Amino acid sequence: MRVFLYSSRSGTLTAVAIGAVVAAGLAATPATAQDGLFDGPYVGLQAGHGSLRSELVGPRGPGTNRADMGDFGPTAGLFAGYGFSFDGAYLGVEADASLSDLSWSHFQPNDRSFGIESPHSWGLSLRAGGLIGESVLLYGRAGLVRRRLEADYRVTSGRTFDTDDTAHGIRLGGGVDIAASRSLFVRMDYSGAR
Repeated sequence: MRVFLYSSRSGTLTAVAIGAVVAAGLAATPATAQDGLFDGPYVGLQAGHGSLRSELVGPRGPGTNRADMGDFGPTAGLFAGYGFSFDGAYLGVEADASLSDLSWSHFQPNDRSFGIESPHSWGLSLRAGGLIGESVLLYGRAGLVRRRLEADYRVTSGRTFDTDDTAHGIRLGGGVDIAASRSLFVRMDYSGAR
């Protein structure tokens, strides 16, 4: 018997992300004077603030209980990608992996407690956008994301239900990369997944 079903939505504001363009010796072709600041492979670190919201549905007495629950928490991770610019436009692909402290719990004295944690996620996105001058990239992103969900439900009478699942979703978002030098950039990014 299922105690409750859940779906999850999440959003992450990456407040600080620092990336580095991979050295030309590691790239498939050496950099030239015509290469743009955002051309080629790159890697980076990111930290931000995320949310985890869930829609719960389950039996409650003779009827059905429905509730929206959620909370916020910190996130941190890595990203890596490859991109190229042409005539002021940009196209790229990016993979990322994040650890998070996203969770929520609900407790009712003398009744039950339940909650969901999401300790990590990973994804793959296409990024497309445009350059403003040579050092600023505005982009949108669309891709797939997988998020680990750990749910528990406990009743004071001693019954428990625990499940772990991996949810798949579509991520949409956007942001800006600002070149700090030829080999370093800073990023502001917002994305949400459903």
